[in-house]
Order: sequence, then C-alpha cells, then structure tokens
Amino acid sequence: MAVSLLCKDCNTLLKNIAEAQSHSDATGHANFEESTQPVTQLVCTACGKPCRTDAEKALHTKFTGHTEYVDKTGEDIPMLDTEQQMAAAKQQMEEDLDADAELLGIKRKKKPAAAADAAAAAAGEGGAAAAAGGEG
Repeated sequence: MAVSLLCKDCNTLLKNIAEAQSHSDATGHANFEESTQPVTQLVCTACGKPCRTDAEKALHTKFTGHTEYVDKTGEDIPMLDTEQQMAAAKQQMEEDLDADAELLGIKRKKKPAAAADAAAAAAGEGGAAAAAGGEG
C-alpha cells in the first residue's frame, strides 16, 4: 500500500494529496503516482524542524548553526487513502467555488451528488456495453 506520492515530472516524494496539489500549483507538474517509498524526514535535534533533503538540512544548518539531526524516516507513517483524500479535496474545492460564486454574485449550476455518481456509473457501464457490442 502507498505511503507517499511521487511526482513523475521531477521525482519529488510528497506526503499526501494536499502536498501534491500544492506542488502542482507551484510547479505546474501534474503527473503523480502512488509510492511505497517513505518521504525522508531528518529532524533537527535543537529545534525540531523537519528537513527532507540534504540541501534543506544544509540551509538550516547554515542559517541556524544547528548541526545534529535524527532520521525519523519511516516512523509512524500512515498508509495513504488517496480516494478519501481526493474526496476531501474535491469537497474543499466545491466549497471554495461556492464561496467565490457568492462573492461574485453568480449562481453555480450543480448536479446532486447522487445524480452525479449515477451518471458516472452509467457512463462506465455504457462504455463497457458499447465495447462488448462492438466486439461481437
């Protein structure tokens, strides 16, 4: 089961969907896949700052003088439930769109959730039926 997401555009490991969305917003990258490789977590013993790369650790040392780190990679890593995280992200996006529409004084057209799910299921079944019919 996955413990991280990997950006296939730059090979950056990300902890969850929210980080992947932020990475995508910042870089324009949109090619992600689930990974069993844990995200590196080097923790500064002086202040507790987590660092993911040697470069980040070097910058922290340069600016703070802190030199000792503990590698906590792989400790207490929750398995990713990407379906649940995607549903939560979709819900947050809908709420943001509703708030934006309200501020702009426009009315959003929305499908009821059950109708949208049924339409998606019907499209999937219709595609399978069409494929089966085309082969016969």
